[in-house]
Amino acid sequence: MYMPIKIFGKKITHIGKRVGRTTGRTLTTAGKITRVGSKLAKDVGDGMRLVGALSGQPEIAAAGQSLYTSGQLGTQAGRTMVSSGRATKAATKNKFGKSEKYSNKSVRNIGGIVRAIY
Repeated sequence: MYMPIKIFGKKITHIGKRVGRTTGRTLTTAGKITRVGSKLAKDVGDGMRLVGALSGQPEIAAAGQSLYTSGQLGTQAGRTMVSSGRATKAATKNKFGKSEKYSNKSVRNIGGIVRAIY
């Protein structure tokens, strides 16, 4: 009677670890893609701010500023996704010290997002 429950528990643990690794890998990859796209938006917004200031068109400068700010937020969000994905992968490998380090980075990046908003 006890044996099937023990096997079932091991199988659940194995499935949970596989899901955790896959989730961590997906988060890390999505965060890297987000960082690249957001950096592009930030650069375009910076250029628009410069063009608007030099040409005397404040509406272009304002649009560039909003694009620049959203690029900054996206970059911080991408960094947060990467560090939380790495924390998930480390935790599934029972490396909790490394996981804690990545989690602390996630918290710092979230603080950066809040500072960029306000």
